[in-house]
Amino acid sequence: MGFCEVEDCENSAKYFIEWYGLNQYGENPVVVDEIDVCEFHLVKSSVHPDYGGVPDNIGDIEPEKDRPDLLEEIVKKLSG
Repeated sequence: MGFCEVEDCENSAKYFIEWYGLNQYGENPVVVDEIDVCEFHLVKSSVHPDYGGVPDNIGDIEPEKDRPDLLEEIVKKLSG
């Protein structure tokens, strides 16, 4: 398992956060950016500096598993 990708953080990464983009036809979403973070930086790291808004997917690194429940909680926290 890797480390949290937040600057100056030395914690082990527990989650991955993904942002999707569409092709020129507005179809076929693909991952355009991804970051691995620890539990302490999950909410703060969910706002992408270039794409804004909320991520398209969040999941556990080990085992690699999407977590729609966690994404829903993050969306609630970021929405106020």
